[in-house]
Amino acid sequence: MTRSHLSRTLIAGIAGVWLMLPLPAAGQSPAERYQDALARERSLRQPGAKPAVGEFRELIAAYESIVLAFPTSDYEDRAIWQAAGLAVEVYDRYRDDLDLEVGIRLLGRLARFHRGSPFAARVTERRGQLEALTRFARLTAIEREVWDDVVRVLIRLDRDVAFHSERLADPDRLFFDFPHTDALAGLRDTTLTFDDDHRSVHRIRLGRHPNRTTRVVIDTADADACSIFTVYEPYRVVVDCRRPELHPVVPATPLQPLLAALMEAPRSPLHVVAEALRQDRSAAAPAPARAAAATAAARESPWSTPPPGETGAFSLARQLGLQVSRIVIDPGHGGHDPGARGHGLRESEVVLDIARRLERRLLTQPGIEVVLTRRDNTYIPLRERTALANRVQADLFLSIHANASHKSHARGIETYFLNFAPDPNAERIAARENVAGGGTMNNLGDLLETIASNSKANESRDFAGVIQSSMVAALRQADPDIPDLGVKQAPFIVLIGARMPSVLAEVSFLSNSREARLLSTDDYRDRIADALFEGILRYRNRLQPAARLAQQD
Repeated sequence: MTRSHLSRTLIAGIAGVWLMLPLPAAGQSPAERYQDALARERSLRQPGAKPAVGEFRELIAAYESIVLAFPTSDYEDRAIWQAAGLAVEVYDRYRDDLDLEVGIRLLGRLARFHRGSPFAARVTERRGQLEALTRFARLTAIEREVWDDVVRVLIRLDRDVAFHSERLADPDRLFFDFPHTDALAGLRDTTLTFDDDHRSVHRIRLGRHPNRTTRVVIDTADADACSIFTVYEPYRVVVDCRRPELHPVVPATPLQPLLAALMEAPRSPLHVVAEALRQDRSAAAPAPARAAAATAAARESPWSTPPPGETGAFSLARQLGLQVSRIVIDPGHGGHDPGARGHGLRESEVVLDIARRLERRLLTQPGIEVVLTRRDNTYIPLRERTALANRVQADLFLSIHANASHKSHARGIETYFLNFAPDPNAERIAARENVAGGGTMNNLGDLLETIASNSKANESRDFAGVIQSSMVAALRQADPDIPDLGVKQAPFIVLIGARMPSVLAEVSFLSNSREARLLSTDDYRDRIADALFEGILRYRNRLQPAARLAQQD
């Protein structure tokens, strides 16, 4: 609350109605009534006492009743001062605006009508305490929900908080530090234990740290199996931990040999796939009919050579009048997977910074919700990123990456959507980005079928077109010679499984000294965020004319 708002509330509160307060017992003097109230207050403050908010409010009313019944007694200012102190305490404990208004009203009465009282000189100090409390965020609730495949924890706050989180092992746990945040009284220094069989989240602990920092610790079976994102209006931090009983670890042949072959193969990746399957009969091969259908569909794909910019055609999304509201932004890599490295920069750090800048821009738009797949330097499995987007029912998925090449002169910007790679360069980039995919040869048939039957490819291609053209226009203001590498297609694991238009943007080359210098500057990162922001809005706005036309019809 601002000082001006506090003053307005103070002026309005001075005129509050006192008629609902309880009257003192017949025959009691103001001194007796005041001593009775003091005795009740001491009992509430006894060690081990856990008074409810109603008991505090009843005591405040008891002090105020002295003022109502004995307005000219020597105890009036004392009663107001005690009641105001209780109002500050109960607001600190429970953060109900009702108690804030009571405290402001009482302090205003004391300052206005008891200027000669020794308590009047301390009104400014106590007002300052109230005003300071309004600057702190409130952690209002922690909820645990068991879903089909995850256990979800919701940490609810009354405002946006820039928190810090980490994953720790032995035992596995996640902790969140919320600076300048107070938990409500019922949550402070508490431990929530869950006795059911869902061990993904079996305990949640809250504690207080210096500088009004509230720490939340989530004890889990596997910290790396948890994803963290934020949701707005109202603001809450969401933690999804996969249930280990539904995701058993099955040893299988690693996919890395296939990825290495893709990087070196001069031919189509489908030929490499066929050869790998023939050479490894021990792997669980996909059903022949499914593999053949996937191969045929890939060869007959109508979008195998997409144009580098916007198509201008009415996509299915526009024909159906669909809209964009919730957007998942995926900063690539993280944790033990730093991504590309070059000239003192790490891809995981660069793209996270760009994602945060983009988030701030998107949140200025009415009707837009933003979810980040990660908010700090933690590793999120590739498949979990799109699984998260599906769980939150996102309308768009944008994965942000920085490029790299063994050729130091390679540079430029390009945007990908999901499909089979039509050229060796796209193959190599897909193989590099998919190294952390964690898949096995047993997954190959399903991956081929998913890519070949990608029903959202046209929408993703359109989305990629506006992202690419926006990046080219914005970044050429900083680097007029930056190459436009165009819209491309490749089988990125991070895009497989998304049920919404999804693209991967390679924003510049870390392996190129010129582009790395640009990527190290705030100005260039802001330009990238501006370009991605503009691209998202352009794609969103392109959907709206069809919707308006449908409404007119």
